[in-house]
Amino acid sequence: MCKRAFSILLIAAAALSGCSDEYVAPSLDVKPPHERAATIRARAVTGNLAGKPFEAHDARFALDRRQGYEKITIYISQAKASEPCGKLGPKDAPKVWLRRAGLKPVKKGEIRLTAGKEAPWQLHYQHKEGHHWLGSGLASALVVFENVSAHVIKGAVAVCFADGKKSCVDGSFSARHCPIRIDATMRGNEPVETVPQKKKKKATPPVSDAGTPAADAGKASEKKD
Repeated sequence: MCKRAFSILLIAAAALSGCSDEYVAPSLDVKPPHERAATIRARAVTGNLAGKPFEAHDARFALDRRQGYEKITIYISQAKASEPCGKLGPKDAPKVWLRRAGLKPVKKGEIRLTAGKEAPWQLHYQHKEGHHWLGSGLASALVVFENVSAHVIKGAVAVCFADGKKSCVDGSFSARHCPIRIDATMRGNEPVETVPQKKKKKATPPVSDAGTPAADAGKASEKKD
């Protein structure tokens, strides 16, 4: 092989090695692990997220009633709480969350999501690596709402994320309504901050033209005399 041809091969090899470090977007061609609700197993939501095992221990939903921010969010977390709607730990536990804008009641039935396509409901997962939260919202999913009330939403989910890491989870959940901090405390129904009430001022006798209540009292005694 001549020196010139060998040099060309070296340049081509260097170019290819340099391209290997470029970001390649994951394929959106993912499907949920189940196509029918009947095949989703009646167990806690489990699977793998970002290459790590995931098993849900807590499910809750919250309503955000702030004007301009109205939404409902269902959280399915690997964190645990010692009591219903209690503090979750550890704080950096991975979670899957399902969100829809607006406060319209959730209806029983099925919804289907396709990665990369807009829909009323959004399905994400997030996990922490070091000091940063990472995750994906490119979900292909089947979500089933089986029983819905003001206090509990029961259903099932089967989802795979187009994150290039084969992240998929499936199972059943029973999400309890837990008011968010700006709405109420996590352990009761009392507001987080009470609005101070203005103290009522004591009523005082009307002031006459003479200038003081005492002057009016004096005039009344003169008339009696």
